[in-house]
Amino acid sequence: MHCPQRLATPRTDPGEALRKRRGDPDTASIPILLLTDGPPSEAEMMKMIEHGVLDQLTKPLSGMLLCAKVKLVCERSRSSRELKNKLQFALDNA
Repeated sequence: MHCPQRLATPRTDPGEALRKRRGDPDTASIPILLLTDGPPSEAEMMKMIEHGVLDQLTKPLSGMLLCAKVKLVCERSRSSRELKNKLQFALDNA
């Protein structure tokens, strides 16, 4: 199980941090939930999607909403892994 990590600080480029995360085989499959200071523009949302961000939250946020989104991201990730494993098994045994 992977623990949440901060990808960027105010001095770093979040896009660069996301590119590095996705480019590293050890971290590429970790789901990303991004916390923003304000509502992102459509262009910013498109960049997030391109960098593999699964969902986004805007500060301030409630603990209940954060827990619900984290649960959903984890479920999506688990389902995706299970599907990939089943596909690989089917290919290996075809």
